[in-house]
Amino acid sequence: YTHDRPPNEPMQSFAGAAWGNAKRLVTSQLVDNFAPPPGRTGPTTVIPNAHFADDFKKVQTKGASDDRTRTGDEEVIGIYWGYDGPPELGTPPRLYLQVVLAVLDEIEARNPGGLQEQEELQIIAATGLAMADAGIDAWYYKYSVDHMMWRPVLGIPNGLGALAAPEPGWLPLGRPDTNGSGVNLTPDFPAYPSGHATFGASAFQLLRTFLVHKGLASFTPDGLDDIAFCFVSDEFNGRNRDPRTPRAPRPRLPRKYPNLWEAITDNSISRVFLGVHWQFDGVTIKGPDANGEFGVPETPRELGRRGGVWLGCQIANEVAAKIGISADTIAASLP
Repeated sequence: YTHDRPPNEPMQSFAGAAWGNAKRLVTSQLVDNFAPPPGRTGPTTVIPNAHFADDFKKVQTKGASDDRTRTGDEEVIGIYWGYDGPPELGTPPRLYLQVVLAVLDEIEARNPGGLQEQEELQIIAATGLAMADAGIDAWYYKYSVDHMMWRPVLGIPNGLGALAAPEPGWLPLGRPDTNGSGVNLTPDFPAYPSGHATFGASAFQLLRTFLVHKGLASFTPDGLDDIAFCFVSDEFNGRNRDPRTPRAPRPRLPRKYPNLWEAITDNSISRVFLGVHWQFDGVTIKGPDANGEFGVPETPRELGRRGGVWLGCQIANEVAAKIGISADTIAASLP
């Protein structure tokens, strides 16, 4: 497959093509039985089915540069979970470690001494290691001959038949080029699976199981946790600037989450609101297709096997077992 460059980024190349072959740090092997995108027959060819058509239409409208149906809150979600490597922000793993630290601070405030310093250091280190291995698995599949998938910036203008009619000239809102000058930009590697979804799920799923194992949180029968937190993303910290409105910084916007599961799914679908990912790149729900149908799971019980969230959770669960989290706790997290 020769990389087709987005029309508005003629110098774009492929990044990280060999990363999937790096030596893993904790997990024993590549997560196997990982489903490809729905209807995929090649990197730029799909037999459009209902799942693909629903995904196509959602990113076409929710992720377009002209915000046809995207709400203000959806745009905030898209940017909030960005961290696409700009100056002063860095990359997604930094964001997820910031969230882990914020959650641990809130746990300490609510339960002073609930975790010993050594336990906090253990989960911080384990989260970093889990994300390292998540990056290896995600980038392996991004360049796998059975999984490589084009981005919406190429897929939507070309279209794929009656269920996914082409729209020439379509551009995404784009990854945030915070403190820079770029607009409508797309990451320079294949779409499937979403790196954000895989990194974020590996970090937050591990933290969920750890805190429940330590008796500082609990799961519902559907696997929802009760780990509420508030976090200020550096994308909205009142200092960093949007290239579309460079004269003033973005506002400071604290965002509250009732549980880590909602953070996992918001982080995943944030990329749809930016127009840089198909929704199935990150998350699907259980259904007649055993690999995952179109939708966003409200609970872990509903999670489909297709997408980066499922992949990241598998990595997190293996790391969880290696740091002594009980099998019962791991099972309860994804019933």
